[in-house]
Amino acid sequence: MEGIVNLINRLPMLKFKEKVVIDTKKIELMQHIKETHTRLKAMRSAFECETNFDLIEVYILEIDALERKYSYLIKQAKNQHIAAF
Repeated sequence: MEGIVNLINRLPMLKFKEKVVIDTKKIELMQHIKETHTRLKAMRSAFECETNFDLIEVYILEIDALERKYSYLIKQAKNQHIAAF
C-alpha cells in the first residue's frame, strides 16, 4: 500500500502540493464492515436452510450478534465521516 502512495507522490505530471496520505484505520474499518456484512448474509442463508431446533437457536444468536456488530461499525464509519456511510 505504501509503495503505491510513494509512486503517486513521485509522478511529476500530477505535482501534488501535499503528499497523498492513506488512512489505514479507515480502510481497516471498511474491511471489517464488508467482512461482517458477508458473514451476516451467510448466517441468514444458513438459518433459512436449518431444520435442527438447537442449531436454529445458535443461528439466531449469531445473527443477533453480527447485526449488533454491523450497527456498531456503521456508527463508527459515520463518526469518522466515511463517505459511503
